[in-house]
Amino acid sequence: MDPTDLSEGRVAEMISRVATYLRQERGLYSRASEPLALGWRTAVQPYFSKTLLENVRAVILKGARIPPPPFYAAAMDFSAGP
Repeated sequence: MDPTDLSEGRVAEMISRVATYLRQERGLYSRASEPLALGWRTAVQPYFSKTLLENVRAVILKGARIPPPPFYAAAMDFSAGP
């Protein structure tokens, strides 16, 4: 990926790839998600609306990791600059 290529089309493509990835991950992990734990909710309550916090769900991974997204290496190359 060429770090100097920040055309509108290129940025739109990057955003689309990230959005697609996040939708796929959400679909995958939502089955195992639970409402935000009370301690976490209390900690962030001053910063977010009650409505948002009622809808937040979380997954605690035990002995597992989410692999990097397929565009991770390209994003790292892009951020490294020339």
